[in-house]
Amino acid sequence: MLVRSIRGLVAATLLVAVAATASQAQMAKTSHFGLSGGISAPMGDFGDAADLGFIVGGQWSTGLGEKLNLRINVDLSRYGLPSGVDGNWMLIGGIANIVYPIATESGLKPYVLGGLGMINSKATITGFGDASSTDLAFNGGIGFDFTMGSRSWFTEVKYVSIQADGASVNYVPVVLGIKF
Repeated sequence: MLVRSIRGLVAATLLVAVAATASQAQMAKTSHFGLSGGISAPMGDFGDAADLGFIVGGQWSTGLGEKLNLRINVDLSRYGLPSGVDGNWMLIGGIANIVYPIATESGLKPYVLGGLGMINSKATITGFGDASSTDLAFNGGIGFDFTMGSRSWFTEVKYVSIQADGASVNYVPVVLGIKF
């Protein structure tokens, strides 16, 4: 229990520090909101306990100087259980990411990202109830920004790992999103 409390305190401290840095960063940089959705593949032991799922999310992004961006993601994903078991897994949480755009002449603007946050995992099995926990999580991935019509879009793939007590819950979401 003490380890989980320390993890939570460390994660909260990092999120506050990142948010404070963002508010003091170059205010001339524009901020934007985005919405995304896609599929999410459970990996490892989680892949044995869950089927392919979906993910939906929202994000807020702002500049952190010349080369970096801060992006806060809030995502919800749902997975079915293997055949013969009635129930589901629900994951909801937030991760603060640092995004590094890679300069190109192409219409596709690649970027890499990585971040830290907290995610609540809840497993529900019909007739047996549910169990949940909120744990430290990290992610890393790649994506592309592009313009289609008058709108800005993005697509990305990430590896997400939730560090639960004694185990990890890992999944790979692939999303398409729009920026406002």
